[in-house]
Amino acid sequence: MSQFPQHKARKRFGQNFLHDAGVIDRIIRSIRPRENDHLVEIGPGQGAITSGLLASGAQLDVVELDKDLHPILMGQFGFLDRFRLHKGDALKFDFRQLVAGDEKLRVVGNLPYNISTPLMFHLLEQSDCIEDMHFMLQKEVVLRLAATAGMNHYGRLGIMVQYHCRVEHLFDVGPGAFNPAPKVDSAIVRLVPHATLPHPADDVDVLEILVRDAFNQRRKTLRNTLKALLSAEEIEAEGIDPGTRPEQVDLAVLSDWPIAWPANAAPAHERLRHRRERANPYLPEQSDPQKKRFAFAYTITIANQGCVDAQLLYRHWLITDGNNKQQRVDGPGVVGEQPVIAPGASHTYTSGCLLETPVGTMEGSYDMRASDGHSFSADIARFRLAQPHALN
Repeated sequence: MSQFPQHKARKRFGQNFLHDAGVIDRIIRSIRPRENDHLVEIGPGQGAITSGLLASGAQLDVVELDKDLHPILMGQFGFLDRFRLHKGDALKFDFRQLVAGDEKLRVVGNLPYNISTPLMFHLLEQSDCIEDMHFMLQKEVVLRLAATAGMNHYGRLGIMVQYHCRVEHLFDVGPGAFNPAPKVDSAIVRLVPHATLPHPADDVDVLEILVRDAFNQRRKTLRNTLKALLSAEEIEAEGIDPGTRPEQVDLAVLSDWPIAWPANAAPAHERLRHRRERANPYLPEQSDPQKKRFAFAYTITIANQGCVDAQLLYRHWLITDGNNKQQRVDGPGVVGEQPVIAPGASHTYTSGCLLETPVGTMEGSYDMRASDGHSFSADIARFRLAQPHALN
């Protein structure tokens, strides 16, 4: 019987509550919390790990988004001065605000699988105030984080995290340790931010672009994957055979390649290209001019030219007809989806609108969030909608 109050795990929060006492104890022993530590737990859930962290005598701040868990946590631990609950989204949380003086935070979390990567990069942006991090993640993700050159799981995620941290795959955890049981194995990983970067790049954005392009087609050679950035001669000048596959090249070599990105280029997470395709956007079969009903369709392709995944969260459209009457359309995603667009990939969708005149315009923007935690706006330039042969 669980010692915690009953709470149904919510799929939208990616909740899988840890209940195995042996696993919990092993996690606590791996973290080795000390009385003078300042600990931060992300997503404490029902408090399975929280109890062991507080037993050390340390100061503990927890960040929990699910409002139904707030009274459960406060009921168990709220009487302790060393316990503070922060109600909100860890992806938007400023961890530096918790730091007093020159202390550093020790971060712990059973991270929801759906936000684990952007959350890690959000924390790495604040790594100057972090001593170490211990996370429960999908085993597949941990293997990717810890992999080195020549290993099957070696790729973009591991390279960019290892650029900032020392990575240790501590131990695996089976699905039975959770309620509800996930469909995959999990693992505990330790991330320790480097006090001094062992392989500093001149420009980390350029490194991200290089790694992205190199691993977009990992079975191809560097000559092919990097041809937009480097010639075969330039690759060879760095002492690398252009016929080498990217998984054979380690971080030290990648971070030292002399590639420059134009000074006026957008940040790496904002490099999207939008293409509007409209062969014939007017829909006569759905229109009725006598009733001032003019139907239009449009197709838009959003291509991710950045080096990290980017999710389209919200759309904001301004539709103006020939009489200058305006409609504002705001809502989540596009056509019922909030697509995640991988680097080098694109998302195409078709939608439509109704006007009271045979001509009009549309313009707008998308709220995007990159997997490295950045949020940004992707603007769509104004384009014209018109019934064939209509004059305006």
